[in-house]
Amino acid sequence: MRLINWEPILNVKDFSLAANSMSCPFAKEKTLFFAYGRTALLQALKVLNIKKGENVLLPSYICNVVLAPFNHLDIEIKYFQVDTQLNPRLEQIEAGIDKNTRAVLAVNYFGFSTCSEEIKKICQKHNLFFIEDNAHGFLSSDGNQPLGTSGDISIFSMRKMLGTPNGAALVINNDKLNLDNTDLNLSKSCDFLYSLRQVNQYLAFFTGIDLRNALKRLFGIKRFIPAKENSKEEYSIKEYLVKQSGLTKLLMRRVKIQNVAARRRNGFNYWLKHLPEGEPVFTKLTEGIVPYVFPVRTADPDGFCRRMLLNRIECYPWPVLPACLKGYPEFYGQIVTIPLWSNYGS
Repeated sequence: MRLINWEPILNVKDFSLAANSMSCPFAKEKTLFFAYGRTALLQALKVLNIKKGENVLLPSYICNVVLAPFNHLDIEIKYFQVDTQLNPRLEQIEAGIDKNTRAVLAVNYFGFSTCSEEIKKICQKHNLFFIEDNAHGFLSSDGNQPLGTSGDISIFSMRKMLGTPNGAALVINNDKLNLDNTDLNLSKSCDFLYSLRQVNQYLAFFTGIDLRNALKRLFGIKRFIPAKENSKEEYSIKEYLVKQSGLTKLLMRRVKIQNVAARRRNGFNYWLKHLPEGEPVFTKLTEGIVPYVFPVRTADPDGFCRRMLLNRIECYPWPVLPACLKGYPEFYGQIVTIPLWSNYGS
């Protein structure tokens, strides 16, 4: 029986031989490409000239890897909570702003739009920058407006959607900002490990044999690692200072966006009808949204993942929360994600 890994497999049917031009917002002149989203965020903080002693407001429902660029530059982080629909609590943003605040970062969770216009108004009111974390929403739109075009500066992570070796982007939407401060020393990308992962994922998908997880079991490595054991990711940045690979560039010019979008939307609608347990975080899929994963709220996230794995679908809780967080809402630790890169129900 086929095993659907959480990480996407590169699907050759999603790419054409003929090259196509980058669609909005990557067609903008002020766009920089990187291997990883955290590197793009590091560059964003440099472009905004945010320095030690200043602070940025972040949602407390955030993956701990996002902290790495801030820790690298010694920028203080202040948190605001999100509600059960993952919308930011705007009153906490207002309350958290002080004389050293320079920006507010908001996340388009799982490819769904957050309260961008409301946050933009708050930022304009207090003369702050709006950083739009659109790592999950590379292909999504809010009506006719592509996600990632509301912030003064926006972060994208294409590899999450396409299964490419790597791929992230920094897009500057504020014409008053420039790219003078672009001094990151990036190393050349190597696709060797990516190739090994892809071979393993193809083998798992078509035969059900996952060599990676078999080796983990052999050496006693846990499948799910608690956040406290992953706190080093909050400081890991140097190994991610990598250029976007040549293979990623080639594939990005040939991707069939409509194929990818249709499959992910179909998968989302499939799980709305066939979810065996738990509760969908989002109960409808509006026009223009291309979901990254299918998020599920469950009181037993590890049990949910084990039971889904019995059906050959690899799921993971999201996110690994920052180690410093205390007293966050219970649902922060109850969301599990189902992959959407594969065809379901066909």
